[in-house]
Amino acid sequence: MKEYKISKRISALRTGLLITGLILIYILIIGPSPVLSYIAEEFSLLDNNAALVLTVSVVYPVSALVAMLGGAILPRLGLRRMYRLVLELLILSGAVLLIRNSYAGLMACRVLFAMAYGLSIPFIGSAIMDWYEPKQREVMDTLNGLFPWIGALLCYLLSSPLMDLFRGSWQWSIAVWSIFALPALLLWIFLPKEQKSPVRHESEAVSADDSGFGVYIHLIKRREILACVLTYVFDFSFYAYFSAVYPLFLAEGAGLSEQAANTLASLSFPLVGIIFAVAGGIIASRTGRRKPVVLWGQMFKFVGIIFAMLTIDFSLPLCLVGVGLFTVGNSMYLPGLYMVPMDISDMRSEHVGASFSMIVSAGCLIGGTLAPLLGGKLTDFFVAQSALDMVQAHFTGLRWSILIINTVNIIAFFVVLFLLPETGKKQTKHLR
Repeated sequence: MKEYKISKRISALRTGLLITGLILIYILIIGPSPVLSYIAEEFSLLDNNAALVLTVSVVYPVSALVAMLGGAILPRLGLRRMYRLVLELLILSGAVLLIRNSYAGLMACRVLFAMAYGLSIPFIGSAIMDWYEPKQREVMDTLNGLFPWIGALLCYLLSSPLMDLFRGSWQWSIAVWSIFALPALLLWIFLPKEQKSPVRHESEAVSADDSGFGVYIHLIKRREILACVLTYVFDFSFYAYFSAVYPLFLAEGAGLSEQAANTLASLSFPLVGIIFAVAGGIIASRTGRRKPVVLWGQMFKFVGIIFAMLTIDFSLPLCLVGVGLFTVGNSMYLPGLYMVPMDISDMRSEHVGASFSMIVSAGCLIGGTLAPLLGGKLTDFFVAQSALDMVQAHFTGLRWSILIINTVNIIAFFVVLFLLPETGKKQTKHLR
């Protein structure tokens, strides 16, 4: 009985450390966003938007490449050492920013952070599969879907108070989150090892398909994994672009100040996202079905954006309702998507970790890198065709570029409808 209580305490502490580290990571993904104006002023980037935006967007391609590498080396490195490396890189990124106050220092900080984020992607998928029972996995998958929204909310709400606390230092407002990882790292290093995983079985020995880059060839042949990859690529393609231009779209379309637009953007995204990520996880868990929440999430996104674009001219509240509907769809589908790889009967923890790497990496490389470039080109094209003043022309260009890129959401709907099988407890017999 005493050993059981000790094991439960170790498991609870381990879960707490996982949640702490991942929330810190999702805060820092967009860490520079609320303070971009200060960064632009300090490093004379007011006329170099590409270099300014790169401080945020550089995370996507770097983390995608590192995540693919991480999924390949995870079986050899092990979960404990992988997460230790994640926390060490997280701390190092903050230290570099504080030590080297320059644009090069900021970019080095972001690259180190991207490496930490990239390694965390295969780690969390494999850790959930290896350390938790099936019902616990559904809870952890729901939490994993919550982390991006919690991180965004905390980042937007606390950046200004942190700058005030540190006497106007935007460097400290970013780096302090990395420093918070230090106690988590110390606890992780001294966390007692359990004698045997409560979930993993001896039959799950590492095979040729579990290690190296061959694991990705093995996984992409799975219909379920291919559907998840395509769905996330289409989802992130729109999200990466829309989240970048949404505050500017509100400011130009509704005549708001930059501060008011940023406040509305932060509230209409994270708060709604937190609520419906929980709802999506509960629905997928209670019904035993993953496909419905993933499927209808895509439709809600598509319809919500069309509604927002059509109502912004005459009603800001209605536009926000449309964006809220988009956020409902964008948040509710993620827990269900994360559950799919874990539902497949012959998937080992290494496979699940590599699946997460492939899904997120494809979204970051294709969506996070190419979609914003395409959106910018489309906006420039429509601005050049317009006879309106510059602000109205730019607003019109943004609206049309958003509507065009929004088509990827309806494509994702049909991908889920025709390609993704039901993998949950209510799956059909031929999938058992």
